[in-house]
Amino acid sequence: MWPVVVVRVLGVLFAVGTLTQAILAGRFVTGDVDLLRVHGAVGGSLVLIPMVHMVAAVLLWWLGRGPVWYLAYPPVLFVLVVTQIGAGGARNLALHIPLGTALVGVAAWNLTWSFGFRRHREPAI
Repeated sequence: MWPVVVVRVLGVLFAVGTLTQAILAGRFVTGDVDLLRVHGAVGGSLVLIPMVHMVAAVLLWWLGRGPVWYLAYPPVLFVLVVTQIGAGGARNLALHIPLGTALVGVAAWNLTWSFGFRRHREPAI
């Protein structure tokens, strides 16, 4: 059931990316100002994951009999990541920091869900 494997891999990549962002931000605020540029680049690349995840979610639903509600996860994640990038670029830390923390939580939720996913069985006739 390869669609769930793709969803899991994307989930791991997003989780690692968000944790990397937290580390880079922490290093920046402690004085390593060169890491702000790296933080921005990693953040910009994280927007690609929800885009690919949209296709993976459709395939999981269609081929892997995944739940229809999961189709909403990647577009919502995309909006959150774009909002996060915008808040960071505008230096709106009142939004950027809590939203970044929430994205780490969302990434953890997705990992928990995707690694616990089992394909729906067809009813016996």
